[in-house]
Amino acid sequence: MQVSRRAVRWATGAAIVVALGAIAVGVTLSPIFAADRVVVRGVHHLSAEQVRRVSGLSVGTNVLYAGLEPAMARLEANGWVADATAHRALPAAIIIDVRERTPVGRGTIEGRNAVVMADGTVLVGSWVPGLPRLIGAVGSGSSPSFSQAAAALGALRRSVLDRVSTVTIRPDGSLALQLQRGIAVTYGPPIEVEEKGRALTELLAWADELGARVSTLDVTVPQAPTARLGHGSPVSPLTGGP
Repeated sequence: MQVSRRAVRWATGAAIVVALGAIAVGVTLSPIFAADRVVVRGVHHLSAEQVRRVSGLSVGTNVLYAGLEPAMARLEANGWVADATAHRALPAAIIIDVRERTPVGRGTIEGRNAVVMADGTVLVGSWVPGLPRLIGAVGSGSSPSFSQAAAALGALRRSVLDRVSTVTIRPDGSLALQLQRGIAVTYGPPIEVEEKGRALTELLAWADELGARVSTLDVTVPQAPTARLGHGSPVSPLTGGP
């Protein structure tokens, strides 16, 4: 049976397409697209090597075929990681951007060290020196009082947070802060945390500027915070009251 020229052309074209496809696949699997670097940005408490290990992305990973979404999901399962993104920098690099959670306090959960983050996440078995110590939290680190205390600390400016030594969580859920230089702060319930954070910042700035020996500060009502100098009567320096 005689084969038509059209059939020959179709067969030849199909063979060329298959060959080109095979070449293309071969190119994508070639060492050209093997990662020669996996760049990690934004980490402070985690190391770049930890991020690469947890994500599963490493030197030699094929940049084109790397599963970036599942890799980022693995990273975000780590308590230090608030969110993570990655993109391909062709031909041979992967860039990972990490936003870590902010540690604001430390405590003890069932006899083990724990770090609490500003969003209430608790990392049992972790430790960060220099953080305020949480005292009196009832139950586990997932209790509302623990998370609310973390939110109150997270609303403080870093310069103020660095002056906090301990945070006592009272049975009614209210907070008492102990600052350096013996200053006691009556915080009240962990509500209006942004307003209370601003009021505490302003009170401390007033005391520093005045050079006053402050014994107690009270931000229970952030719109009318008070301060006590030594053993004197309370004053309302931010509202002009006595």
